[in-house]
Formats: sequence, C-alpha cells, structure tokens
Amino acid sequence: MFAWKILGRVEQTIEETQQQLSQEVVKTSEANALLESEVAERQKAEEALVHLNAHLEERIAERTVHLETATRELEQGRHELEKAYAELTSRQAIILHQDKMASIGLLAAGVAHDINNPIGFVTNNLEELRIYLTRLQAFIEEQQAIIQASAPPEELKKLHEDWNQLGIEYILDDFGALIAESLEGAGRVSDIVKNLRNFSRVDDFAFKLADINECLESSIKITQHELRHKAQVHRQFGEIPKIFCCPQQLNQAFMNLLVNAAHAIDKHGEVTLKSWSDSDGVHISIADTGCGIPDELLPKIFEPFFTTKEAGKGTGLGLSIVADIIKLHQGEINVQSRPGQGTTFTITLPVKSEVGDA
Repeated sequence: MFAWKILGRVEQTIEETQQQLSQEVVKTSEANALLESEVAERQKAEEALVHLNAHLEERIAERTVHLETATRELEQGRHELEKAYAELTSRQAIILHQDKMASIGLLAAGVAHDINNPIGFVTNNLEELRIYLTRLQAFIEEQQAIIQASAPPEELKKLHEDWNQLGIEYILDDFGALIAESLEGAGRVSDIVKNLRNFSRVDDFAFKLADINECLESSIKITQHELRHKAQVHRQFGEIPKIFCCPQQLNQAFMNLLVNAAHAIDKHGEVTLKSWSDSDGVHISIADTGCGIPDELLPKIFEPFFTTKEAGKGTGLGLSIVADIIKLHQGEINVQSRPGQGTTFTITLPVKSEVGDA
C-alpha cells in the first residue's frame, strides 16, 4: 500500500509535469508562430522601405533635374531681360541724343543760312574796300607830291601840322592791317558756320572714306568756346590712312570727349590729341590734365544716364553715346585715369576701305 501510494503520487506528478510541458510547448509554438509572423512583417516592411527609398531617390533626382532646368531657364530669362533692358536704355539714350542733335541741327541750319549771306556781303565789301583804299592811298601820295612841289611854304606848314594832328600817316599804314584782320574774322565766322553745319547733320548716317585727322580738327573748332578758356590744345596727328566711317558720328564722339576734358579741368590745363596707325587699325587718344576719375567709377562711366556732374549740368549720355558710336564702327574705346592727374581715352577703329567691309 505504501509503494502504491508512492507510485500514485509519482504518476500524478508526471502527469502534471506532462501537462505543464504540453502547455509550455503550446505557448512556445504560439510564440514561435508570432515571432515568425513578426519576422515576415518586418521583412515586408524592410522590402517596402527599400522600394520606397529607391523610388524616393528617383523622385528626388527627377525633382533635382526639373529644378536645375527651371533654374537655367530662369537664369537665361534674366540674362535676356537684362540684355533687353540694356538695349532699351541704350536706344533711349541714342534717341534722346539724336532728338537733341536734330533740334540743334535745324537751329544751326537756320542760323548758318542767316549768317552766310551777311558774312558774304561783309567779305565782298571788305575786299572791295581794300581795293578802293589802295587806290585812294596811291592818289593821296600822288596828291601830296604835287602839293609839296607847288604850294606856298605857309600852306605846306599848315597841311603838315594837320597831317600830323589827324594822324593821316598812321591811318594810311593801319588801313591794310584793319582790313586784313576784318577779313580774317569774317573767314573765321564762315569756318565756324561751315563746321557747325557739317557737324549738325546727325541724320546723315552715310559711311564714306574720311580723314580722321580732319574730323579731329573739326571737333576742336566746334568746341573751341569750351577749350580756349580752360586748356591749351596740343595736336600730335600722325600719318594715318583714310578709313570707311561715318564722319558726322565720329565728330559727335570726339566733341563729347573734348567737352568732358574741358569740364574736367578746374582752372587751366592741357588737352592733347594724338593719332597713329598700326596693324590693328587707326588709334586716337584724347588726354587731359583734369581732375581724373576715381577707380570705383571707371566701370560705370559708359552706362547711360550715369554722371558725376551736379544736377542740371549733365544728362549722363555723353560717354554712353561715344561708346555706342565706337561700337557702331566695330571699334574699341579704353580709358585710363588717375585722380588728380588726368584722364586718357583711347579709341581704336578698324581700317576699312570699302562698303562691303563695314
């Protein structure tokens, strides 16, 4: 009985242990199934994440390409807009300048027409007067000789006193000089009118063979009123070939540079014009001993409407027009300046001798 009881307890313990093991096995199986499910889901999630990453990189690459394309298009559009704005500003400056010069041209043409006629009369009358006075002087000398030979001493003495008192001898000697100076002045007026008429024909854009030295000389004459009180002009013209150009336009460019040179000189200075040629073309330099241009302003001087002058004394179109005219002739313009010492503008124009070259 004792053994039976012991065996019964052992068997019961074994059964309980088996039941517990069975329960643990079931739990372990369930845990394994759950773990396998989680592993499978994690694998799916990882695959989905890898796919999403790959797709996201493609989308980022596409968006990057699209953004770069849009940026390039925007940059190109900006450049085109800046170019169009610069051309518009340049055209506006040219139109304003041409309107101004056209008005001056009409005024100059009328003034020149009104001046030419009286100047012609004055010149012709002075020539006739010189002839008349020459004859009159010869007659007076002949008459004086006759009087000296036949008049009484008292009358000769009286005539001699009157001759000295009235300064007749000085008058006869000065006649020629007065008429010569008057003819020279009339000739200067005629030259000024001629240069003004030639210069003011701004609508004449015809290209033709021209001597640049003559253009420089004409520009000096037309700006003489600005230069004569401010600067001594030095001409260092070399032997250069005639080039195919628009003289009226180049006259405007040279005039603008000469006027700027005069304005840059405070009291009195020097302006030097040089011309020479080499294998690169014809070169012109206009140098002054004025106030100079600060380094920070040099890149801006050819921009339309940029000026350092006081309000009402400058439009900022002068150098812009110069640059456009030189560009029209396929040339180059450079500037060198030192504040307090002066400025030098150097222009290079290609040598063209035929219409087809322009």
